[in-house]
Amino acid sequence: MTTISFRKTLSLAAVFVIVSSVLIIMDRRDLLDPVREGLSSVVSPVARGFNAVAKGPDFRTDLEKELERVQKELDATRAENANLKAMIEEYKLIDEENRVESERPDLDFVAAHVTGGDPTGHQHFIMIDKGSADGVEVGMAVTDPDYYVGQVVEVTEHTAKVMFIVDTSAQVGAQLIDSRADGIVVGQWQVGGRLQIQHVDRDAEVKDGEWVVTSGSVATETRGVPPDILIGTIFGEPIPTERTNEVSYEVRPAVDFESLHTVWVVMPNDD
Repeated sequence: MTTISFRKTLSLAAVFVIVSSVLIIMDRRDLLDPVREGLSSVVSPVARGFNAVAKGPDFRTDLEKELERVQKELDATRAENANLKAMIEEYKLIDEENRVESERPDLDFVAAHVTGGDPTGHQHFIMIDKGSADGVEVGMAVTDPDYYVGQVVEVTEHTAKVMFIVDTSAQVGAQLIDSRADGIVVGQWQVGGRLQIQHVDRDAEVKDGEWVVTSGSVATETRGVPPDILIGTIFGEPIPTERTNEVSYEVRPAVDFESLHTVWVVMPNDD
């Protein structure tokens, strides 16, 4: 029986400790990465080969194959439904465009999708996905499409900024649809209101609920805004102003500005 002396055992232990320490230091300094990557490149293909042999050419069960087939069909159906919904929305826009243009043959309406608003919340505006490449210009009126929304205030090639009429920086020449009294509709959003029509003749026979429209009068019309677009309705009592021959009225806007997803830029029809 062969035995190892205590001195040899001690020497081997010392060598083991030294080698282990060297390997630990090399590993901490990432000096073993080439060796590790080399071994991985040799071992991984072999392991994959054994795994493939063990599982066979197609190791999936019939149930798994059926589930995969059903999932593919479901994905295809979802994609088809998404395309159909997009087509339906496009047809709706075309129908709406045809309707409003038949009612106002003097105007063209270009549909635009709302892409964002004021992130600071200080102003009441939206960004749309139509710009100068689509014929959009600063000052053009924007509708929903039946009611007045505001005006284009900035334009790039493919986008535009639309300031809502309710913003305090916005105003538009207006008339009362029955009495035909002139006035200026101004935004009141930042001061806790919505709309107000100002500079109305005190003697005008204004009725509660009377419609206010964009002006066609030379005295109050706004450049770029066609006449007779519905803005909102009068409510409440007249508000006296410092000038005794003029009053103001609160106006209830016809548009729900928070729910707009599509708007319409109004353009003159040159045909």
